[in-house]
Amino acid sequence: MNQNSPIQGYLNNNTSNNEADLVQNLKTNYSNLNDKTLPFSIYYNEHEKLSQSHKKILSILKKYKFDAEFINILSHFFYLEDERQTSDGPSCHMVQYLHTISAEILDVLTQKSNKGGHKNKNHIELKLFQVFIRFNFNKESIYKYLVKKIDEILEANRKKEEETLRMLLIESGTPVRKDMAYNQKANSLAKDIRAELKKRNQYIHANNSFSWPITFTQSADVSMAVISALLDIGFLISPPKRKYLYNNIRENTRASNGRKYSFYSIRNGLRPAEEAHIESAQHELQKAIDRLSKVKEELGR
Repeated sequence: MNQNSPIQGYLNNNTSNNEADLVQNLKTNYSNLNDKTLPFSIYYNEHEKLSQSHKKILSILKKYKFDAEFINILSHFFYLEDERQTSDGPSCHMVQYLHTISAEILDVLTQKSNKGGHKNKNHIELKLFQVFIRFNFNKESIYKYLVKKIDEILEANRKKEEETLRMLLIESGTPVRKDMAYNQKANSLAKDIRAELKKRNQYIHANNSFSWPITFTQSADVSMAVISALLDIGFLISPPKRKYLYNNIRENTRASNGRKYSFYSIRNGLRPAEEAHIESAQHELQKAIDRLSKVKEELGR
């Protein structure tokens, strides 16, 4: 345990006889510290030390018009009402975590921008999100609130949903401290949030997917020879890597039997080597030219 921590400082200065054994255990055995329940008197002292910081945090959140649900979650947590029995103090670990996360939240809220004023609400929300991920604030009410907030953000940015999701996925990748967690036995907040984001990404792609794979009536060799010719004349532009091209063709086209082409068929077909395949491709392209000539003729009437 950090020798300069508020709990350790209190224990060093408050060694009453009836708490002597507990104090000695806490000082000498860190493993005992995490799960040991603090006497209520010690917890109350720790809470008093933090009360001014908590008041400041809640005041700033109200100033920036954070929603009441979020403020209520933090206010509830600051009193550790869910984390202790009515007659007992919480665990040493929980008080230690409260100190850490409170300091981080306050630091975000009191940081100044380069121009001297406070950063805007959106910036603060993003920074708090990073703090919650970094310090694994995996309290269930925080998790539910963040999921709700993600849906609100996506709804407000419906025209840029994919871009917004990518940004949130990047931010949720903030490195997590292995020595920190609200609940050391629960899921990682980062993993749960990323799972929610990925699920929404799948929904977006499913909802936006009005496409249907294009089916070629000719063989793979002939179909790929046509694509190769269109690539060669610049009518189609290939992705920067050939494997991306192969994957695009595989995912967005089908053979006449409805099956996907194999990578082998695509790769070999794009490098036509048999005269018969080339002639068949020429025949199909000529049919397209004849069709365009007919359309032009009809438009000229």
